[in-house]
Amino acid sequence: TSSVPLLGFAQAGAGGFFDDAGFPVGQGWDLIELPARATDTSYALQVQGDSMLPLYRNGDVLIVEPGAATRKGDRVVVKT
Repeated sequence: TSSVPLLGFAQAGAGGFFDDAGFPVGQGWDLIELPARATDTSYALQVQGDSMLPLYRNGDVLIVEPGAATRKGDRVVVKT
């Protein structure tokens, strides 16, 4: 197992949690244990509220792997 930084999805839009490349920095991150090995750049976002229903529910945890290869139909997190 390995641990990755965890942040609430609503907090992710606020400044100070990511560097310019989109990697976790700063204070306010918790840690979450994963059942599988993660890379050094993996992190987790926890869904807060019901704005992402019906796909994701309040409390769901999304594992983000920057730089992973994507395929048609994959769901991605985008930093704007």
